[in-house]
Amino acid sequence: MVHQVQPFAYQQSSHSCWIVSMHNALIALFGESYKVPHDMSKLFYEHSSDDGVSTRDMESILKIVRQRNRLKIHSFKKGVVTKSIIRRYLEKDNTVMVCDVNSGNHSLLATNIRGDEMVAFDPDWGSVASGEKFENRYQCCPYGDSRKGYLNPHHNVSIKVDHLLKDPVRKKDKFVMGDISRRHAAFISKI
Repeated sequence: MVHQVQPFAYQQSSHSCWIVSMHNALIALFGESYKVPHDMSKLFYEHSSDDGVSTRDMESILKIVRQRNRLKIHSFKKGVVTKSIIRRYLEKDNTVMVCDVNSGNHSLLATNIRGDEMVAFDPDWGSVASGEKFENRYQCCPYGDSRKGYLNPHHNVSIKVDHLLKDPVRKKDKFVMGDISRRHAAFISKI
């Protein structure tokens, strides 16, 4: 995102990663003074449970978000989530991606792509706080990366797209979408 944006939020409850990522996506698209309308936040939380938000409920929420905020939302599932799809949508101005990782057990926001690296924000502080870097596949940068011009509070992890789409997945892999049958990515664009 090029314009000034208020800081992104971290999740405050254990299964709110998709909800917080959606809040952050709207903030990224609408800028620094945007506040997510209360009824929209209420809608997000009404559809969540102790297990998070189901794929069916995600699609229902995305439809309402699309209508309410005059947004274009393209949702992709399973094997349709590919490197070319990710690149095609994230290279557009005013487009972000909310996607599931860990076979649907966690969600994060990607705001840009540079080369083969996604600029992302993981709403789980515990996931990025270590500053961990793994074999040029991802790098957690909880306080930003000034060398690349990525500053927190809008970026806390860089992920190679090939790593995100890695298959097969090992249990300890981080920032990997995982099982193809459980993949979900929503590209949200401001009209």
